[in-house]
Amino acid sequence: MNQPNQSEKELLIKLLHKVLLYRITRNIDKELNVRKISHSEISGSTGRNSNWFNRSFNELEDMKITTFVKILAAVNKNVDATTNSNFQPVSIESVLDKETLRIASYTIDVSINDLDYLITNSTNFREFLIEIRFYVVSLKALNNVLSSDELDAYEVIFKRIKA
Repeated sequence: MNQPNQSEKELLIKLLHKVLLYRITRNIDKELNVRKISHSEISGSTGRNSNWFNRSFNELEDMKITTFVKILAAVNKNVDATTNSNFQPVSIESVLDKETLRIASYTIDVSINDLDYLITNSTNFREFLIEIRFYVVSLKALNNVLSSDELDAYEVIFKRIKA
């Protein structure tokens, strides 16, 4: 059986990091859509150029925690400013949901454990890698987000799991 080397492990960690960013940015976007707040409005509300959030969204830029908190505050500030009482403030749990924490947890597992050990001994880990295929396909559709090396490493590991 083909064992993944350290570089495949590092590439998988990078890929999982992008999956995590994808999930977080899509959760933020979902909250913006519900409240009818555009990307340019949220950018301006956080003191940034009008295309900042859209660029961060499309390119999966890793934002600082202070920027993340400013986004949530800006959404809630915009909600408070509307007269539509149907819009509720964004809760942290709607952005950092169970799936986001699950992705982060497996990213930690990969970083502190031998990848071959996880693949061989953890049914949950194997199932997780199969389930995130949806994210990998979505990330492939974005321009220049996934490297070919990251994608190749995932495909090699995916084939091992499916074998």
